[in-house]
Amino acid sequence: MGKLPPQLKPLTPFIKRADELKKVGNHKALTMSFFCRSYAVQLGIKHNDNSPEVSEVLLGLMDQLEAEKKVLPKYDNDKAKEFCEGFALEVFKKADDVD
Repeated sequence: MGKLPPQLKPLTPFIKRADELKKVGNHKALTMSFFCRSYAVQLGIKHNDNSPEVSEVLLGLMDQLEAEKKVLPKYDNDKAKEFCEGFALEVFKKADDVD
């Protein structure tokens, strides 16, 4: 993803994390990448000023989500939340073990 318009700066950490996780490439990381990117789109919609730059970024993110959705399992809201919490706990445990 290129440089974001100023209105979409709040999306930066979520898009960066999604890109990092996608590079890992395993099932859990790809799924978490999808959820990060999905949250970035939700947040971006709130910051949408209908400018061409913002619309282009949001449409690009949505295109990525559609492509990723085809290869990932479907989660309802409760299962998605459970998955994200489990992933976060795993990451925290790994960091805690290092300390």
